[in-house]
Amino acid sequence: MNRNNRKRTVLLGLCLILTGCAAHGPDLEEAAQDIAPADGANGIPSPFVSCATMDEASKQTGFGLKTPDDPEFEEVKDLSVMDDQMIQIIFNSPECGEIAVRKGKGSEDISGDYNTYNNEYIEDLSGYEVKLRANDQDVYGATWQKDGYTYSVMFEKPATKQEVLDWVEEIA
Repeated sequence: MNRNNRKRTVLLGLCLILTGCAAHGPDLEEAAQDIAPADGANGIPSPFVSCATMDEASKQTGFGLKTPDDPEFEEVKDLSVMDDQMIQIIFNSPECGEIAVRKGKGSEDISGDYNTYNNEYIEDLSGYEVKLRANDQDVYGATWQKDGYTYSVMFEKPATKQEVLDWVEEIA
Protein backbone atom coordinates (compact mmCIF):
# COMPACT_ATOMS: atom_id res chain seq x y z
CA MET A 1 0.00 0.00 0.00
CA ASN A 2 1.47 3.33 -0.91
CA ARG A 3 1.80 6.16 1.52
CA ASN A 4 -1.23 8.18 0.28
CA ASN A 5 -3.53 5.16 0.45
CA ARG A 6 -2.42 4.48 4.03
CA LYS A 7 -3.22 8.10 5.00
CA ARG A 8 -6.65 7.85 3.41
CA THR A 9 -7.33 4.56 5.18
CA VAL A 10 -6.28 5.98 8.56
CA LEU A 11 -8.37 9.14 8.02
CA LEU A 12 -11.37 7.09 6.93
CA GLY A 13 -10.99 4.87 10.01
CA LEU A 14 -10.82 7.91 12.31
CA CYS A 15 -13.91 9.38 10.66
CA LEU A 16 -15.80 6.14 11.20
CA ILE A 17 -14.74 5.98 14.85
CA LEU A 18 -15.75 9.61 15.46
CA THR A 19 -19.05 9.14 13.67
CA GLY A 20 -19.81 6.09 15.80
CA CYS A 21 -19.07 8.02 19.00
CA ALA A 22 -21.25 10.94 17.96
CA ALA A 23 -24.12 8.66 16.96
CA HIS A 24 -24.12 7.00 20.38
CA GLY A 25 -24.07 10.34 22.17
CA PRO A 26 -24.25 10.84 25.91
CA ASP A 27 -26.50 8.74 28.12
CA LEU A 28 -29.34 11.25 28.54
CA GLU A 29 -31.02 9.32 31.32
CA GLU A 30 -27.79 9.30 33.30
CA ALA A 31 -27.26 12.98 32.59
CA ALA A 32 -30.78 13.79 33.79
CA GLN A 33 -30.10 11.92 37.03
CA ASP A 34 -26.91 13.93 37.51
CA ILE A 35 -28.83 17.23 37.39
CA ALA A 36 -31.95 16.09 39.28
CA PRO A 37 -32.51 17.70 42.69
CA ALA A 38 -31.08 15.79 45.62
CA ASP A 39 -34.50 15.40 47.24
CA GLY A 40 -35.82 13.49 44.24
CA ALA A 41 -38.31 16.17 43.21
CA ASN A 42 -38.82 16.54 39.50
CA GLY A 43 -39.95 19.55 37.53
CA ILE A 44 -39.85 23.24 38.26
CA PRO A 45 -39.48 24.23 41.91
CA SER A 46 -42.60 25.74 43.48
CA PRO A 47 -42.54 29.54 43.69
CA PHE A 48 -44.60 29.33 46.91
CA VAL A 49 -42.93 29.69 50.29
CA SER A 50 -44.80 28.26 53.29
CA CYS A 51 -45.68 30.49 56.22
CA ALA A 52 -46.57 29.43 59.74
CA THR A 53 -48.97 32.32 60.41
CA MET A 54 -50.89 35.04 58.62
CA ASP A 55 -48.67 37.59 60.39
CA GLU A 56 -45.62 36.03 58.74
CA ALA A 57 -47.33 36.08 55.33
CA SER A 58 -48.40 39.70 55.85
CA LYS A 59 -44.84 40.75 56.73
CA GLN A 60 -43.53 39.20 53.52
CA THR A 61 -46.16 40.73 51.22
CA GLY A 62 -47.05 43.98 53.00
CA PHE A 63 -50.77 43.08 53.12
CA GLY A 64 -53.06 40.56 54.81
CA LEU A 65 -55.84 38.28 53.66
CA LYS A 66 -59.17 38.09 55.44
CA THR A 67 -60.57 34.60 55.82
CA PRO A 68 -64.08 33.29 56.55
CA ASP A 69 -65.11 33.25 60.21
CA ASP A 70 -66.72 29.83 59.89
CA PRO A 71 -65.08 27.47 62.46
CA GLU A 72 -65.24 24.68 59.85
CA PHE A 73 -62.39 26.42 58.06
CA GLU A 74 -60.00 26.77 60.98
CA GLU A 75 -58.06 23.80 59.60
CA VAL A 76 -55.76 25.33 57.01
CA LYS A 77 -54.00 22.85 54.77
CA ASP A 78 -51.46 25.39 53.46
CA LEU A 79 -50.58 29.04 53.96
CA SER A 80 -47.94 30.42 51.62
CA VAL A 81 -46.71 33.46 49.72
CA MET A 82 -45.36 33.79 46.20
CA ASP A 83 -42.67 36.29 45.26
CA ASP A 84 -43.83 38.61 48.07
CA GLN A 85 -46.72 39.50 45.72
CA MET A 86 -49.44 37.02 46.63
CA ILE A 87 -50.85 35.16 49.64
CA GLN A 88 -52.49 31.75 49.20
CA ILE A 89 -54.49 29.80 51.76
CA ILE A 90 -55.80 26.31 51.04
CA PHE A 91 -58.63 25.08 53.24
CA ASN A 92 -60.17 21.63 53.50
CA SER A 93 -63.95 21.48 53.36
CA PRO A 94 -66.07 18.34 53.71
CA GLU A 95 -68.53 19.63 51.08
CA CYS A 96 -66.20 21.39 48.63
CA GLY A 97 -62.87 19.58 49.02
CA GLU A 98 -59.90 21.90 48.81
CA ILE A 99 -60.66 25.61 48.55
CA ALA A 100 -57.83 27.89 47.42
CA VAL A 101 -58.08 31.56 48.35
CA ARG A 102 -55.58 34.03 46.87
CA LYS A 103 -54.92 37.74 47.13
CA GLY A 104 -52.27 39.50 45.08
CA LYS A 105 -51.05 42.93 44.11
CA GLY A 106 -52.26 44.30 40.80
CA SER A 107 -55.04 43.41 38.41
CA GLU A 108 -53.95 40.15 36.74
CA ASP A 109 -55.90 36.89 37.13
CA ILE A 110 -54.08 35.05 39.93
CA SER A 111 -56.42 32.06 40.17
CA GLY A 112 -54.08 29.61 38.45
CA ASP A 113 -57.18 28.05 36.89
CA TYR A 114 -56.74 27.34 33.18
CA ASN A 115 -59.77 25.10 32.77
CA THR A 116 -62.50 25.86 30.25
CA TYR A 117 -66.00 26.36 31.63
CA ASN A 118 -69.25 26.50 29.71
CA ASN A 119 -70.44 29.46 31.81
CA GLU A 120 -68.36 32.46 32.81
CA TYR A 121 -70.39 35.42 33.95
CA ILE A 122 -70.14 38.61 35.99
CA GLU A 123 -72.07 39.31 39.20
CA ASP A 124 -72.15 42.74 40.83
CA LEU A 125 -71.41 42.42 44.54
CA SER A 126 -71.24 45.53 46.73
CA GLY A 127 -70.06 47.67 43.83
CA TYR A 128 -67.39 45.43 42.32
CA GLU A 129 -67.56 42.84 39.56
CA VAL A 130 -67.07 39.19 40.42
CA LYS A 131 -66.32 36.81 37.56
CA LEU A 132 -67.78 33.37 38.25
CA ARG A 133 -66.61 30.21 36.50
CA ALA A 134 -69.17 27.44 36.20
CA ASN A 135 -70.31 24.37 34.35
CA ASP A 136 -74.06 24.76 34.22
CA GLN A 137 -75.12 25.48 37.84
CA ASP A 138 -71.89 24.12 39.36
CA VAL A 139 -69.58 27.02 40.26
CA TYR A 140 -65.88 26.26 40.63
CA GLY A 141 -64.40 29.68 41.23
CA ALA A 142 -64.51 33.43 41.29
CA THR A 143 -62.08 36.28 40.65
CA TRP A 144 -62.45 39.97 41.41
CA GLN A 145 -60.51 43.18 42.03
CA LYS A 146 -60.75 45.59 44.90
CA ASP A 147 -58.58 48.45 46.15
CA GLY A 148 -55.56 47.62 43.96
CA TYR A 149 -55.61 43.89 44.70
CA THR A 150 -56.82 40.86 42.78
CA TYR A 151 -58.60 38.03 44.57
CA SER A 152 -59.60 34.51 43.68
CA VAL A 153 -61.38 31.64 45.35
CA MET A 154 -61.32 28.24 43.64
CA PHE A 155 -63.22 25.10 44.66
CA GLU A 156 -62.09 21.52 44.06
CA LYS A 157 -65.72 20.34 44.10
CA PRO A 158 -68.55 22.48 42.75
CA ALA A 159 -70.42 24.97 44.92
CA THR A 160 -73.60 26.93 44.36
CA LYS A 161 -73.48 30.48 43.09
CA GLN A 162 -74.67 31.74 46.49
CA GLU A 163 -72.01 29.76 48.38
CA VAL A 164 -69.29 31.26 46.20
CA LEU A 165 -70.68 34.79 46.56
CA ASP A 166 -70.83 34.29 50.35
CA TRP A 167 -67.12 33.38 50.29
CA VAL A 168 -66.35 36.47 48.20
CA GLU A 169 -68.21 38.71 50.70
CA GLU A 170 -66.33 37.17 53.63
CA ILE A 171 -62.93 37.67 51.98
CA ALA A 172 -63.36 41.05 50.27
